[in-house]
Amino acid sequence: MTGPEFRRLLEEMGFQMGGINETILTTVNPDGSFNAAPMGVHRISHEVLELRPFKSSSTYKNLLNNPKACINVTDNPGLFFVTAFKGKTVEGLLEPAIDKDMRLISAFAHIFVDASISNDISEIRACFTCRVKDIKAPAMMPRSFNRGRAEAIEAIIHATRIEVFSKEGRLEDVEKLIKRFAECKDVVDRVSAPESVETRVVGELEKMIAIWRGKT
Repeated sequence: MTGPEFRRLLEEMGFQMGGINETILTTVNPDGSFNAAPMGVHRISHEVLELRPFKSSSTYKNLLNNPKACINVTDNPGLFFVTAFKGKTVEGLLEPAIDKDMRLISAFAHIFVDASISNDISEIRACFTCRVKDIKAPAMMPRSFNRGRAEAIEAIIHATRIEVFSKEGRLEDVEKLIKRFAECKDVVDRVSAPESVETRVVGELEKMIAIWRGKT
C-alpha cells in the first residue's frame, strides 16, 4: 500500500489534519500479551499520527518497550467501556477478542503504526510520534450518525478522568466533569433505545461515579 492510499483511507475514516479521533489502541505487554485501551489520536501530517498517553498508563510503558501498535477504529461504546475499565462488567459486554496481529476483531478498521519517536510534554504525559505502516480497512456499509453512541463514548472519557481526579482529591474538577457526564447521559436517555449498549454503559458509569464520589 502506498502513501497516497494511506492518506485516502485516513481521510475516509475521518482522520482530519490537526484533529483528534477517539480510538482503541492495542500495545504489547512485557509478557507478550496485548493491552487494549482508549486513546485519542492526533493526525499531524499526511501519514503521521500522535499518541499522548499518561505516563502512569500501561500504554505508555508498553510503547517504551515495544513501539509497534495497532489503532483500532470503532464507534462501539461497549468496546470503549471494557477497555477503559478492565475488570468492570456490564451485562452482555465481554473483553474484546484480539488476534495475533494486535487487531480488535470487532473493530471496523485497523491502522498499524510504529511509535519509535517519543518525548515528554508534561510531568504526567508523553507524546509518541507514529508513522503509519499499514492499514486494514475492509469495505463497510455506511453507518448513520448516532448521537447516543457518540455521547456514551464522551461519557466514558469523562468517567476515566472523574475516577483519577477523585483519587487525587481534585473535587472542583470532579464536579465539573460530573456535570458534563450528566449532559451526555441526558442525550443517551433521550435518543437511544432502552436496552442499547450505550444506555447500559452509561447506567453502569453512573453507579461507578457514585461510588467514587462516596470515597472522596
